[in-house]
Amino acid sequence: MAHHSGDRMDQLQLDDLLAGLRESPLARPHMDSGDDPRLPPYFHKSWGIHGVGHARRVLLLSLMLAHLNGLGPEEFDLLAQASLYHDIGRTHDNTCLIHGKASYRKMTELGLINIQEPEDREALRLVVETHCIPDREALAAVDTYRFRNTERARMLLTIFKDADGLDRVRLGDLNPRYLRNPFARRLVPVSHDLLKLIRSGRLG
Repeated sequence: MAHHSGDRMDQLQLDDLLAGLRESPLARPHMDSGDDPRLPPYFHKSWGIHGVGHARRVLLLSLMLAHLNGLGPEEFDLLAQASLYHDIGRTHDNTCLIHGKASYRKMTELGLINIQEPEDREALRLVVETHCIPDREALAAVDTYRFRNTERARMLLTIFKDADGLDRVRLGDLNPRYLRNPFARRLVPVSHDLLKLIRSGRLG
């Protein structure tokens, strides 16, 4: 679909995006997984800035980016699982470059990974382990993992980094210039609206 400057369709709206996810057979099964009562105990501080609320918002932002980029069911599944568990290895809320590996290790130990295909499981490992390190290092690390399709792995990593980055609105320090995917830059206002909606308790 062509988009024109100033056209309402060019301005992504939270209500429209949430409705689109609800109607999508790929997104719908994941939409409420952030409300799973088993989730909070996995976190160092379930109520903190890297807790369940953050995971829930990153989940929805990941699903939006997957939907907007026309990804398939395997990518939806992978991004959803990464969203829920990417910070469960944290032991504090300060800057931390190693909690990605701790999170994936914890996911493995707790049996939280619901992916059987080796390529997809390896992509999940990449996304979770490297989401918290600088782009240059993360993208260079792709070659140290076992992929048949490294381009797909890089795409999933950058989409997830954008979803995680968009929720920096909760900290007041989101810089859109660091976003990588064109759709992610258009989701900046949406991420603000999503934060307000979830904090208000009005997201059903």
